[in-house]
Amino acid sequence: MTTMKFPKRYLVVILTFISTSVCYIERVGFSIAYTVAADAAGVNQSSKGTILSTFYYGYACSQVPGGWAAQKIGGRKVLLLSFVLWSSTCALIPLDPNRVFVMVIARLLVGVAQGFIFPSIHTVLAQWVPPHERSRSVSLTTSGMYLGAAAGMLFLPSLVKYKGPQSVFLAEAALGAMWSLLWFKYASDPPRSEHPKATAAGFGESMLPIKGSQKLKLENGGSSVRTAKIPWKKILLSLPVWAIVVNNFTFHYALYVLMNWLPTYFELGLQLSLQEMGSSKMLPYLNMFIFSNIGGVVADHLVTKRILSVTRTRKLLNTIGFIVASLALMAIPIFRTSGGAVLCSSVALGFLALGRAGFAVNHMDIAPRYAGIVMGVSNTAGTLAGIIGVDLTGKLLEAARTVDSSLSSAESWRVVFFIPGLLCIFSSLLVSLEFRPSCNFWYPYVTGTSVVALKYKDGILMAADMGGSYGSTLRYKSVERMKPIGKHSLLGASGEISDFQELLRYLDELILYDNMWDDGNSLGPKEVHNYLTRVMYNRRNKFNPLWNSLVLGGVKKGQKYLGMVSMIGVNFEDNHVATGFGNHLARPILRDEWHENLTFEEGVKLLEKCMRVLLYRDRSAVNKLQISKITEEGVTISQPYSLKTFWGFSAFENPTLGAEGSW
Repeated sequence: MTTMKFPKRYLVVILTFISTSVCYIERVGFSIAYTVAADAAGVNQSSKGTILSTFYYGYACSQVPGGWAAQKIGGRKVLLLSFVLWSSTCALIPLDPNRVFVMVIARLLVGVAQGFIFPSIHTVLAQWVPPHERSRSVSLTTSGMYLGAAAGMLFLPSLVKYKGPQSVFLAEAALGAMWSLLWFKYASDPPRSEHPKATAAGFGESMLPIKGSQKLKLENGGSSVRTAKIPWKKILLSLPVWAIVVNNFTFHYALYVLMNWLPTYFELGLQLSLQEMGSSKMLPYLNMFIFSNIGGVVADHLVTKRILSVTRTRKLLNTIGFIVASLALMAIPIFRTSGGAVLCSSVALGFLALGRAGFAVNHMDIAPRYAGIVMGVSNTAGTLAGIIGVDLTGKLLEAARTVDSSLSSAESWRVVFFIPGLLCIFSSLLVSLEFRPSCNFWYPYVTGTSVVALKYKDGILMAADMGGSYGSTLRYKSVERMKPIGKHSLLGASGEISDFQELLRYLDELILYDNMWDDGNSLGPKEVHNYLTRVMYNRRNKFNPLWNSLVLGGVKKGQKYLGMVSMIGVNFEDNHVATGFGNHLARPILRDEWHENLTFEEGVKLLEKCMRVLLYRDRSAVNKLQISKITEEGVTISQPYSLKTFWGFSAFENPTLGAEGSW
């Protein structure tokens, strides 16, 4: 009887979930303990806001360095070091509101240490978690924040009441130390051998471009990537990154204002004691925990079942979450009972968590290789929201004391909750705009020319040059137009390069969906060819065609397959195929010289003859080509090379000799 092995990545996700829980127990705990100690010492609301916001200055300063450190050193090590640092600070620094300088330094240190945590977590998850599990994994990890905040709101007021504010610091330090021991013992970097389908699933690949000099082609057609330079300019100028930044700012403004000032609202605005409220005060954060995981499951369901695209799924959850949260936030001061305030804050935080499920995973969607860096950039914006929101709220309440010294009226708190509500509306409207506009290509812009392929004794051979023509200008000379698809197929394309890239995105989703089942079966070349036929025909019927002619070859279970699809969906199978001018110039050569017992060397020689003729006669051809083969063992794509040519033919030296007309 075999026992089912518990995947290591699940253990890593659980540990990151616990880490975020412990971090937010610390944040809520400090807010509760410091509020009690500061009120006992007679500290005013503006000064309280300054101390509470100090944490976020340190937190903001370490976000991008945290992403950089996780990228260079490794997220696992950085995460451990940050936990040890903030736990030690909590254990050693006394809680005394009258020692302002000590409190400021302590909160800055804790902020700096915790600023490394989330970029490190995203780096770890991007390494361990395959794309089809990311929404659930990130939602579970981030939901730890809300469970930690709920636990802090439930247990820590009683701890403060019976053991004093300082006991909260010691309890938080003990939790941090215990987690550090668990992480040190059980966490590890992911061995590549445990991820056999990583490449096919797009594991660790990035939508941010990598310079060609940073990628090394291997003889078997795979690729090995060196430690790449971080593309800071492309990150900072990327519209998807800025969409994440806007969302993060809005989410954290609302979250930090509620997290730091909700206890004060209950005690001053509603004249309620946190100890007497019992378990009801934890409901807002418990609601966040529930809605965050619901959002992750719903998002993965919509994507994997292809009900909505990834982009539409993220936008749908984000818009619904933020719009409902904005209404609930602005309704908080209207209800003057504990039940009404808890209900509104629970709805607000719950739907904020649902909205976060729409954008929190985008760091890995757009740049898994730089997930920690992008997380650092966006979380810096979220931290600035904490600095601005927490400090501004303190100043607003201090100004409101001139009208209501007790801060017990609804008017004293109305602006406090209206600001995050309006930000949610603005953010949802901004993000609902189509940042990646779709457009119909009425004619192609950058195109590649012919692809030629044939069957040989052991598999399929395919050849294409690397030219890319901008209009009639041969502008690009390093365009790869042959790509492996899954385990058994090889695709070559002529025509519009951007449309070919769009097709590759479709095929990435298809292969990912197939791999997700992990049932021992995989798509063969015939299935991929049928899929491409339907895609091309469907786009043609929508009057928005993909301007490509495609060649699809492959080998599965000893059966060789070679087919072609035109831009309007016309398709066929044959022993040799060609696109573009190759259909007119290369096919006659193939008909004369091809036979089914071609060796590899003979097949390459025949393809080179075809490509040489195309080079002579096709003005869009370039003398830089690749030849690919696919067999049962897999795909091999050669290094680019040039053909030997002879341009001394008389027809080349004087092409207009004997021609009639103006030419």
